[in-house]
Amino acid sequence: SDQTAEGGLGLDDTRTTDNLRPLLEADYERSARNSQPWNRNSQPWNNNNNNNNLSLPPLEEREVRLTLLSRAVIAVLLFSSIVLIAVGAAIPSFEFDFEGMVAVVMPYDTFDSSNPRPFSMITAGSAMPQATDYPDRYDTRWLQTCYFVFTLVMPLAFLCIMLFLWVTPLNLRRFSAVFKLAEVCQAWSSVEVFVLSIIFAILEIATFADFIIGDKCDLINKFIKEYLDPIVPGPDKCFAVTTKLVAGTPVLFSASLVVIVMAYFVLNKVLHSIHQNRLLEVITAARAQVSLDRRFPEKYTGNPAALLCSRKFAKQMEKLKRWGLIDMQEVSIMRIDEGLDK
Repeated sequence: SDQTAEGGLGLDDTRTTDNLRPLLEADYERSARNSQPWNRNSQPWNNNNNNNNLSLPPLEEREVRLTLLSRAVIAVLLFSSIVLIAVGAAIPSFEFDFEGMVAVVMPYDTFDSSNPRPFSMITAGSAMPQATDYPDRYDTRWLQTCYFVFTLVMPLAFLCIMLFLWVTPLNLRRFSAVFKLAEVCQAWSSVEVFVLSIIFAILEIATFADFIIGDKCDLINKFIKEYLDPIVPGPDKCFAVTTKLVAGTPVLFSASLVVIVMAYFVLNKVLHSIHQNRLLEVITAARAQVSLDRRFPEKYTGNPAALLCSRKFAKQMEKLKRWGLIDMQEVSIMRIDEGLDK
């Protein structure tokens, strides 16, 4: 098939019938759809009278085939996740409510006098440089860049790549390359970490603020309690802060759940598809006489027994196993040896 011809082994469709019967495309598709246990007598390419016949392991098709509606639903869910992350990053996710004497003097703050002070994923990252004494230093900007890459760019890139893999037909080589890129983006995606950090901040920020201040404001607190109680909002303290969730956090939390579930489902489907097609390449090369240009010398053309015993073929099998695209190598080699012994 065209997909096999463009795959990782560089196979073309030049086949002869000197030693082995050709693997016809119709027989190939019929065998891929067959979910029954391996039966060497029922396969179209098996000829017991042929001394060079190779007994190779089956391709077990155990996956559940999705209907057109279910595929459309998954595509819609992936697109919805992209929208949810983009919207959740733009709208406020949490806010700080400052109380005590600090709330009285905050209106005179030249940087930001709002109270409560809301933050979204984007505004929190934008405010990082102003929270330091050296906003334009390299390490400050590097930390800000890492924040945006891990919490916003990588999750969106991962979802876009998964949607691309789900709806776009690709040959096997490009399919594998895009799949690797999707795995990299998934590994660096941290939107769920951002959501969890907000939740834990709500639980601990007040205690942390009291720990930082300690007993440094004890005298001021007494003065506030005696003379400034009517004008000081909240507790009679020099500084107090509370946090609460707003609309952005539920949106990001929902998007994170969809990302986790869809990533597990879609990536497993993609990996299974790559595994099946890679294994088909190897088995097809063994069953049919093919021209292996660019990967194997011409002396193996028309001689599948020599091909299977060659170091070139063994290296290709090892490469596929190292990539995690084949988990049946030992079984395949055992069946190949049995066929060659016959």
